[in-house]
This record gives sequence, C-alpha cells and structure tokens, in this order.
Amino acid sequence: MMVRLLAVWLIFASQYLQAGSLTLHPETGQALTLSRQRLEQSLPTHSFSTKLPWHDEALDFAGFRLDELIEHFEIAPPTHVTISALNDYRADIHWSEIIHFNPIVAYRLNGEDIKIRNKGPYWLVFDVQRYPALDNHTYYEKMVWQISDILFHYPSSE
Repeated sequence: MMVRLLAVWLIFASQYLQAGSLTLHPETGQALTLSRQRLEQSLPTHSFSTKLPWHDEALDFAGFRLDELIEHFEIAPPTHVTISALNDYRADIHWSEIIHFNPIVAYRLNGEDIKIRNKGPYWLVFDVQRYPALDNHTYYEKMVWQISDILFHYPSSE
C-alpha cells in the first residue's frame, strides 16, 4: 500500500514540478524545454492591463513576447505557430498577427504567478483594450491558457 501511495505521489509531483516549463518545437530542430526561471532571466518582461470576456474587470498581465523569445533562442521566424495547452487544446496563429499585435505569453496575473487553476502557468494574451478589433471570438480562441508547448511552422521546401 505504501508503494502505491508513493507512486501516486511521484506522478502528481512530477506533473507539478514540470508545470512551469515550456517546450519549444522548431520544425527544423530539436525541442527545447525551458524553465520559468530561465524564461524570466533571459527575456524582457512586458505588461498591460486589458479586459477579457472571462472576467468582470480588467486584469494586469506580465510576460514575454514571442518575437523576443525566438530572437533570444535563435529560432528562425516562422510563418505561423501552434500554441498547445496542458489539456491538448491548440490554436494556430499567423506570425504576422504576433508581430502586429504583440501578444504576450503571460506568467503573472495581477502581480502574482499564474497558477494552473487560474489559467497558468502560461497564458497567451492579446491586449484587446489597445486593439479593440481583437475583441471577438476569433481572437479569444487564440488566447490559449495553460500553455505547455509552442510549435513553429515554416514554409514547405517543395
């Protein structure tokens, strides 16, 4: 019985310990798994306040921009990205939208680290206050929370 409890604890503990990691998948290279600490130390923090349909009031988000992520880790600019969540939800976003609207991969919400139960540890957020045209279902569906992986796509070499 004690062995089973230990096994169950190890399974849950390993998921919790890896919850702060983010895995990047460039199509042309090997996957790169980054800790929250490394992301924070390597990339500038950007923040904004915006109102989203899932909350009654505006929220303060802080995190990093994807263009700075690929520049720092020397990943070629893709044509689009697929953002994947812990529950396997996925959204595809054209790179031109990333460059134009500068969403952030938030890891802080109202000054606190975003916990998994609150849509963390990472949440892709567009500033719909700054860009009111994004205040629609098309962009809400791209605001993936509980992000675990980012896949970078490139034109085929046909």
